[in-house]
Amino acid sequence: MKKIIVLTLIIVSSFINTQAQGLYVTTAKKIELLKQNGVKVVIADNKFGQLLKKTITEHWKATKYEFITEKEVKEFENKKEVNLLGYFKNGEFESGKHYLYGVPFFGITNKYIAEKDYKVRDKDAYAYILYPGDGVTEANLESTVLLYVKTLNSLVNTGGGKAWMAQIKKNGSAVKKKKIYAVKEDLEPSTTDIKKKYSGIVKKVERDIYNSAIMNTEDVHFFLDVRTKSCYLFAVIDKDGFPYYTMFGSTMTLTKAYQLALFNALGKL
Repeated sequence: MKKIIVLTLIIVSSFINTQAQGLYVTTAKKIELLKQNGVKVVIADNKFGQLLKKTITEHWKATKYEFITEKEVKEFENKKEVNLLGYFKNGEFESGKHYLYGVPFFGITNKYIAEKDYKVRDKDAYAYILYPGDGVTEANLESTVLLYVKTLNSLVNTGGGKAWMAQIKKNGSAVKKKKIYAVKEDLEPSTTDIKKKYSGIVKKVERDIYNSAIMNTEDVHFFLDVRTKSCYLFAVIDKDGFPYYTMFGSTMTLTKAYQLALFNALGKL
């Protein structure tokens, strides 16, 4: 039976289960097809679209690509062989064994329906990251787009979900050697409480320092906190976009407890 994610509390207790949740990459076979076919990057007629075009041009290495406008999306309706990269606000899609409805994400997918705020329907989502959409302020938009593009690029370059998990197993312990930046208002537990769970350095910083570290590719990791009306994503991502750990669940959960659980799990890598 397909799982309706937005209606079911989903807590990821092990990094092995993090794929097909708030941050996802598909199988090696499908990633290989994706690399062969490339992507069409959907450029919206707004500031986000301008930044996405600039960032893809400078940082996207995972596949070949070309840019299209939102108006051109309808030309590719239900063409399964065409892959779209962009921000999808609405719709239904499958990722792995999970079925998501109305979950906004930044990612790559195909087989879509051209409607208002174009929708994704059926399958497949090749790779994606939960995206807060209109919740991103203009001051934070450039660094957000950069981190998301790097993360999506990294997910595709892993070669698929199993390869991503293998890389985490192999290199996960190295995460504790790097400082983790977290925006003060995003991270609820105190650094003292976190230290009891995680031996690495976690530093609460102002948003402008966090943004600057992303833009300048500082050699730190980033605690990502994404919240929508129905769900949240917590993740720790390195400067090149590689995600070491993610946690996804309903917005009804206790944020502080699950943020501590993330660092506890991260410390065991």
